[in-house]
Amino acid sequence: MNLSLTNRWALILLLLLPLFWWIGRQGLGYMRPLRRRLALGLRLAFIVLLVFSFAGFQTVSAVNNLALVFLVDRSDSVDAATQAHELDFVRNAISKMGSDDRAAVVFFAADAVVEQPMSPATAYGTTPLAQPASLPLNYYTDIEGAVRLGLALFPAEAQKRLVIVSDGNETTGSAEQAAQLAAASGAGISAVNVGNRPGNEMLVADLQAPAFVRQGEQFELNITISSSVETSATLRLYSGDNLQAVVPVPLKKGDNRFTRQVTAQQRGFATFRADLQPSQPNTDSAAQNNTYSAFTFIQGKPSVLLIEGHSGEADPLLSALRAASVTVTLIAVKDTPVDLRALAAYDSVVLDNVPASSLPPGAMETMQSYVRDLGRGLVAVGGEESFALGGYFRTPLEATLPIDMSLPNRLAQPNTAIELVIDHSGSMSEIAGGGEMKIDLVKRSADQAVTQLGTDDSVGVIIFDDQVQEMLPLSPVDDVKRIQGMIGGIEPAGGTDIHGGLAPAVSNLAQSGAKSKAIILLTDGVDGVNNNYDDLIKAAIDSKISITTIGVGPIINADLLGSLAKQTGGRFYHTNSGLDLPQIFTTEAHIAARSYLNQRQFTPQISAPSPILKGLKTLPDLYGYVAATTKPLASLVLASDNGDPILAAWQYGLGRAIAWTSDAQNNWAKSWVNWPDFSTFWSQAVIWTMGQTGSSSLQPRVTLDGPTASITVDAIGGGGDYINGLDMAASVAAPGQITNTLSLRQSAPGRYVGQFPAPQSGVYLIDVRAAGEVSSTVMVSGTLIQRTSAFSESETLGLAVPYPAEYRNLQPNTALLQHLISAGLPNLQPGQGAQKLLVLSDDPTPLLAHNLIAASAGHPLWPLFLLLAIIILPFDIAVRRLMITGGELRQLLAAITRRRPRPEYAPATNAMQPLFNSRRARQRPPPPTPSATPPLSADIAPIRSAAPLDTSSTIDASAPPSESLAARLRQEQERRRQ
Repeated sequence: MNLSLTNRWALILLLLLPLFWWIGRQGLGYMRPLRRRLALGLRLAFIVLLVFSFAGFQTVSAVNNLALVFLVDRSDSVDAATQAHELDFVRNAISKMGSDDRAAVVFFAADAVVEQPMSPATAYGTTPLAQPASLPLNYYTDIEGAVRLGLALFPAEAQKRLVIVSDGNETTGSAEQAAQLAAASGAGISAVNVGNRPGNEMLVADLQAPAFVRQGEQFELNITISSSVETSATLRLYSGDNLQAVVPVPLKKGDNRFTRQVTAQQRGFATFRADLQPSQPNTDSAAQNNTYSAFTFIQGKPSVLLIEGHSGEADPLLSALRAASVTVTLIAVKDTPVDLRALAAYDSVVLDNVPASSLPPGAMETMQSYVRDLGRGLVAVGGEESFALGGYFRTPLEATLPIDMSLPNRLAQPNTAIELVIDHSGSMSEIAGGGEMKIDLVKRSADQAVTQLGTDDSVGVIIFDDQVQEMLPLSPVDDVKRIQGMIGGIEPAGGTDIHGGLAPAVSNLAQSGAKSKAIILLTDGVDGVNNNYDDLIKAAIDSKISITTIGVGPIINADLLGSLAKQTGGRFYHTNSGLDLPQIFTTEAHIAARSYLNQRQFTPQISAPSPILKGLKTLPDLYGYVAATTKPLASLVLASDNGDPILAAWQYGLGRAIAWTSDAQNNWAKSWVNWPDFSTFWSQAVIWTMGQTGSSSLQPRVTLDGPTASITVDAIGGGGDYINGLDMAASVAAPGQITNTLSLRQSAPGRYVGQFPAPQSGVYLIDVRAAGEVSSTVMVSGTLIQRTSAFSESETLGLAVPYPAEYRNLQPNTALLQHLISAGLPNLQPGQGAQKLLVLSDDPTPLLAHNLIAASAGHPLWPLFLLLAIIILPFDIAVRRLMITGGELRQLLAAITRRRPRPEYAPATNAMQPLFNSRRARQRPPPPTPSATPPLSADIAPIRSAAPLDTSSTIDASAPPSESLAARLRQEQERRRQ
């Protein structure tokens, strides 16, 4: 038994004892020496005991009980029959444990779980592990994780032994590092080899494809098949989900290599898969390793779909792209594909002055997914019917493009006020084309028109039949849903009073301070109340209010509606079916908002360097554009003279998008159409959206470690400088079309790293996107200017994940198991020799041997020291505070021993006799005078007192009889005390 301390630094407090002794001596000077020494001794003893408690004194003795943790491999490399034998082995070992020994059981594979916590053998019952409850993920083997969990289960006071029951086929983690940690913690390591997996086996060991090929090029797929027996099988090759070939293959024992010629079909990311089917069932024990995947990038000529808003408008752009050897397909806007698979045949889509309302239903959503999910490109070219003027506001197109349709600082811009005057007479319940009622078409059109207005615009809704109702007073568009809800409540009824509906609309707009004022009137009949509109027309002209009229159906007053529109500067529309109402409403809403249109001559300014401008030194003038706002994460490449975006670009999902707010015709861009570099500019812009510029600043790579893949991206600028502070993320499209997004953190200058789980075999498509701000020096009008601009780039790469390594190495790794045993040898007692690698058929008794270096257990003494200090404390206080005489101590002792105390002097025979005599004397008659006193008779003896009279008594025998005896006794006692 040894003595140790847990906090030896507390003993430094003993150096304060002299100080306490000196202070106590000075403060107890009033005491007698013996009492003072006793008080000081008690105080110092109290302090010493407290210090010993703080120091953590304890006795240390060796312990001989054993704690075992069985780590049982439950991965797929161990078949079900062998797993049952593992449990039999563990049960047998537990049943032979000593009464003081304890054991825990951990099941492990890709993760580790506690099947049975540390417990004595008796806690396992008669059938230990009869119903295993834990089920770890079985597609990997992580021995390191199991060892670390096992170490956490050991008690502090025991000999510790880890028993690894496994085939040793580690597929993730580092068991060696965990074994070193176990050895450092004093644990011994034993291992049990579960043996070979029974049965024959064949597997696809590898499938290789080139990283890049050209479209139409033939290339080779190299397949390696391993077999443990000579046999035959059928090999199926897939390209994507399409079966390409079925090939019978003869197999010899060992590795077999085959080659298959493949032609690159559609350009883009191509995946391939090899599936192996054995001819005889008994030649293959595991089917999980019969599939292998690979991928390649198929490159070809850029293919672009060019969509024009009006016939002939896209001719300059079409010629420019074809001059740069770009394959272009030109279509009208009405022919825009709404099927994502049809769009997927193109690398990029170009919209040339296309209004959103003219696109087929669903086309905008398809384009959004085409860019975001397929990683393709989109270029939007402006014009008088594009962007805000084309109804892009709050549409999927606006979400996809790098610009917002709303304008900044709208207080400085002319705002818009629109009154919607809607006829809801009974005839509006008639069915129009497409099977919808007229009123439903009107409500849907009005809803869409409201969404095109900004929060600084105003809108009002007036409905009429033969009565007029102001449903929504003219007010800011601050809650679109609320406004649409009100419009949705319109129901048809009554006659028609067009004049009554227009009058409040003109009055409201006349009082508005908006710079642009418009009325959109919709009716399907003839005014049956008033035919005189001169007053309304004059008021509208005076207040600069335009009235656009829309007549629906065959019975309308076309002369009236046409005159109202013509005299006030509006437009007159006549439609029989009403199907084009949504487009009419949207067009009118944006024509009213002419503040977006900027028509003047200016020279675009370079705001940020971009591959789009590569080799372009000077830029021609432009003569107009549609105002917009650059989104925060977008890169502003070219700006107008007042900072509005002319060319903006960004990464959107997996793809890229560009917005050119001017046009590409002989109108606003007439100087550009005649510019020698017009073809170069547009080809570089379109190809940039395809991600094939070859000038990316991102250099990504991906590696696989077990079920986890690691991404490393180096961001390096054109000058070789590291690009720091980027917001970098990666989208990972796993097999089965499951997409995850993870953020990459910066780990070094210009380096960004991240991890994602890759447990499923197959091909993973990874798109890395980086955004942020970079500083650069640019030339503007001959002057070098330092600017901070947005950075946005992306790169795409792939990762082919084979089946888990559990199904590749089916033979036990005895070398690793032996190495793990060796790591724990230093913790064996001297002379024990090497540990044997057991098998499941061996006797587990060697695992139960108490042959590890004896562990020690500490027994704390601080409670004893603290108890003694508590006992001493009252005595310390008593010595200082109480004044006790020797007699009082003797009386206390007598009380304790139940005996009378001995008197301090010999008492008289009767101590009270003098008092009694005095009393009797007072009661006798007075003696006779001497002369009359007769002589004593000779036969009468003199009276003697039983005890001598105390002559020192002051009791006055002549005291008056009224004074009580008790009072005289009290007086005598006080005299003696004095």
